[in-house]
Amino acid sequence: MERIKVLLWTIFLLSTIIHCLLAAAKEKTQCGACRVIVDEVNWAISQEDPKKKVQVGSFRVDPNGNQGTREIPYARSEIHLTELFENICQKSKDYAQSRDSKTNNVQFVRTAARSPGDSVTLTNVVLSADSQKSLKFACESFIEDHEDDMLKIFSKEDGDAEQKLCVDITGVCELEDLSIPLAPKADDIKDVPDEEAEAVEENADSDSDSDENDSDVNKDEL
Repeated sequence: MERIKVLLWTIFLLSTIIHCLLAAAKEKTQCGACRVIVDEVNWAISQEDPKKKVQVGSFRVDPNGNQGTREIPYARSEIHLTELFENICQKSKDYAQSRDSKTNNVQFVRTAARSPGDSVTLTNVVLSADSQKSLKFACESFIEDHEDDMLKIFSKEDGDAEQKLCVDITGVCELEDLSIPLAPKADDIKDVPDEEAEAVEENADSDSDSDENDSDVNKDEL
């Protein structure tokens, strides 16, 4: 009887731990999805011609013969933003999970440069089709739940859009999560310690010697 109690208690503890780990992973994925959305929408907006306008309002003619329309920048118009929201989650394939060396937190980072002039330096990155699918699903769910808030935020230029949407309004991220760059550059990554660099060089020399020996053996055989 005592063994059964111990077994049941062990199963309960394991299930609790697994549940907590899965919940934490889900939270990180939701945060990553929100950050990806903000980053990709802001980028798409920046690529539009700022001079391009679109008419909004009512096209009905009032008794005075006037229409209640006005022109606004197309980039931040509802029609453009809605179009972006429908396709933005496809960008999930350009991101992967990375573990921050300072905080040990898992975040999503961009793995592909947007243009030839851009550079992306990757470290501690795990490329996984499953994580990309999870990110895409979280992205689609996020937009479905918060599209109205997104329209309000992106309709105006706001340098704090990421904090407002991901932290203040939806609460899927903590402030410290936003400190990790989505597209890390070389300057964002610490230099490799001398000991590690020497170890890498030694391994490289060892591999080179091994290749030369293999080459000599092959020649002798011939």
